[in-house]
Amino acid sequence: MSGIGLGLKVHPVVPCKNILIPVHTPEHAFIAVERAFELYPFADTTLYLSGTGYVQRKWSLLKWRKTVTAVPDHSMINKLAAKIRSVYPGSRVLVETPANEQPDESYYWQLITRHHIDLVLLVKGETENMLPSYASFPVPVLVITPGCLNHPIRSILLPVHGFVPDTQVHASLMFAKKFNAQIYLVTILGSDETHSKQHVDAFYLTYKLLMEYGHTPYYKILQGSHDTEMILRYADQVKADLLLTSPERKGSVTDLLHPLSALQVLMLKPHIK
Repeated sequence: MSGIGLGLKVHPVVPCKNILIPVHTPEHAFIAVERAFELYPFADTTLYLSGTGYVQRKWSLLKWRKTVTAVPDHSMINKLAAKIRSVYPGSRVLVETPANEQPDESYYWQLITRHHIDLVLLVKGETENMLPSYASFPVPVLVITPGCLNHPIRSILLPVHGFVPDTQVHASLMFAKKFNAQIYLVTILGSDETHSKQHVDAFYLTYKLLMEYGHTPYYKILQGSHDTEMILRYADQVKADLLLTSPERKGSVTDLLHPLSALQVLMLKPHIK
């Protein structure tokens, strides 16, 4: 396993001093809290809790349908904040809830801007469809599952498509340095020669960039057309703990992520501004 030079200065693309955890059930929210403090010391981190309440299920002959209570449950979120402060003495936990309606994208955007949020942390589970599209959030979004608790980051999967993913490269280096983890590069080539050439060029440049920063990644070129499924299969093959990708509104890796998987998915905008 390659290390990173001690003198390397990696861009702090995920500083995570301020973490937002959208709350719908206390069980899922506390999983997010536990993982947040596993990754980042709570003495250096402020958690912001915001949400509305519980999920109610109604039976349909076709499928489960989920409906949401319209009124925020301030008591539930405040009790959760008190529990966090009790379990993690000295932790900084702030609560902010919408007045009387389900929060939308605009609400979260304002909250993220107002509190200088660095990271949004979500739990893959039954409440995920209640959230606004996290693909639009202006900050990194980490999607986790209960299976990732007490699970160290030892392998990082970095898919490369038609461009060099600058932000993901620097984030992968930061996590590799912090957790002494190995980076795996993967790209998928289809039947379109022009498309494939773009992928190969970006793949080579990404590999070269990681090498210049002192980390020798393992790499793999796959053939196929179903990118998301193939990436998840390869993640399972190399036992990846963290997958770095760009936020997508449709066909997201997180849509197919098994709720009990130990794989975490960190979504970042592809280029450093």
